[in-house]
Amino acid sequence: MAMLSNSEEVRDFDKEAEELREATFVEEATELSDLIEDIVNTNAAPKPNAFSRVQKILEKYQEQPQLLDPHIEGIVTPLTALLRKQASAGQDAELGAVYRICCILHTLSSVRGYKTVVKFFPHEAADVEQTLALLLLITEKQSASSSSDGEDKDAIWEAQCVLLVWMSILVLIPFDLSTVDTADS
Repeated sequence: MAMLSNSEEVRDFDKEAEELREATFVEEATELSDLIEDIVNTNAAPKPNAFSRVQKILEKYQEQPQLLDPHIEGIVTPLTALLRKQASAGQDAELGAVYRICCILHTLSSVRGYKTVVKFFPHEAADVEQTLALLLLITEKQSASSSSDGEDKDAIWEAQCVLLVWMSILVLIPFDLSTVDTADS
C-alpha cells in the first residue's frame, strides 16, 4: 500500500468535502428546480399540476425540513422576483399568479419556517409601497368577495400571510418615508 503525501491527502480531503457540499438529500432536487424554472419562464402560468407537484415535494420534507436548506434560495429568489413584478404592476396585478406564487412560498414557510425563508425575500425600501398596495388589493378582493369558496379563501389567506411576512422584513430597513411615498401630496 502506497503512502500518500500530505498534499495528496489534503487534495483528496478537499475533493471529498466538495462532493459532500454538492450532495443533496432531496431526491427530487432536479425536478424541483425544473418546476420552479418552468413557473418563472411561464410567468406563473405553467402546466396545471406544476404548483401542486412543488407543494407535494416540499411537504414531503415536513419532518426533516433542514434538508431543503441548500435549495431554499433557488426556490425563493425566482418566485419572489415574480411576486415583485406583480406588485410593481399595481392595480393591474394578476391576482391568480400572485395566489399561486404565494401558495408555494407559504408551503415552504410552513415546512421550513418563515424566519429561514424570509431571509431570501427582496429587502429594498422601494418595495414597501408596492407590497403594501398589493396586500391592500388582495384585502379589498377578500372584502368584496361574497363567495363561500373555501379554496379561494385559502389562496387569499396564504397570499396575505406571505405578503405580511415580506412586509415584516421590509419594515426593518431604515429609510425615510418620504423616499418611498409616490403619491402626489
